[in-house]
Amino acid sequence: GIIGCSNVFEKRFYPSVVNSKNTSIKILGSRNLKKAKILSSKLKINEYGRYIDVFKDREVRTVYISTPVNQRHYLFDLALQYKKNVFCEKPSFTNYKDAQVYYKKFQSKNLMFFDCWMFFFHSQHSFFKKIWSREFKNQKFNFKSEFHYPYPDKSNIRLKHKLKGGVFFDSFGYTLNALLLYMKNPISLKSKIKIDSKLNVDTNFQSKFQFKNGSSAIIHVKFSDKYRSNYKVYNAKKILKCNRAFSVDIDHIPKITLIKKTIKKNEIFKIKKDDQFKKMINSYSNLILEKNKKKYLYNIKKSLYFYLLYEKCYDSAIYNQKLLV
Repeated sequence: GIIGCSNVFEKRFYPSVVNSKNTSIKILGSRNLKKAKILSSKLKINEYGRYIDVFKDREVRTVYISTPVNQRHYLFDLALQYKKNVFCEKPSFTNYKDAQVYYKKFQSKNLMFFDCWMFFFHSQHSFFKKIWSREFKNQKFNFKSEFHYPYPDKSNIRLKHKLKGGVFFDSFGYTLNALLLYMKNPISLKSKIKIDSKLNVDTNFQSKFQFKNGSSAIIHVKFSDKYRSNYKVYNAKKILKCNRAFSVDIDHIPKITLIKKTIKKNEIFKIKKDDQFKKMINSYSNLILEKNKKKYLYNIKKSLYFYLLYEKCYDSAIYNQKLLV
């Protein structure tokens, strides 16, 4: 069951659902019935209705939610009431406490709840990790990630203060999750935020992390004229860079670059095309079908740690303080 006629559903999630071996769409729900009718007809979805119609449908086992981040709690409560698993567009929550509460509630009902961080599932990251393990693991190194992209148009929810617009809730989680693939347990962090005074949304957000072994990390998201979607690990001798890390189209061939400064040698690794949305859907639906609680609980543990740091990064910027972790 689909909740919300969002662009990410239509352009990214829907094509992968219909090509998935485990899933099919039963009904599309929206607050705007006209919009639901038009989109369901366009995508050849047989049924449409309001949100409650999706939750009441007895054939629906899982709902996909892509409404604004601050308009979801009552939808989560309906999923609990009508015993539906949830796939939720990232970030699912704005703070650590909400994540704790809802993960616990879904577990108590023997239901599963998933954050849809699709970029994790692209094969380039597992390839990057193999090179990282060979070249950097157990060494002191630094990390940097950037996700910069153009200002959306004025009607976009990313520029709506009441809908938690701005770069932090829209994209900061990508760079933080990328960091946690390679570096964990920082001892401190300090964040900076820039807010557009007219729109009252953040347009620039940066966090710096310090680690016990002397390593550091910088992650940065921004509305910008220059598109950037990357991360890298580096030290005085080497740089390993993922050149297109986050928003990756199915037909894109990613490249990973290893630069060895001492011998002035560059290696470029071309990665095969990949459908990260489809792989995410298959992975999550397999956990539901197999009732694989052990792996699911491991995912929840990682997710809760993410939301703990996520909230601390935001608090550091708002209160202009360096925080210990």
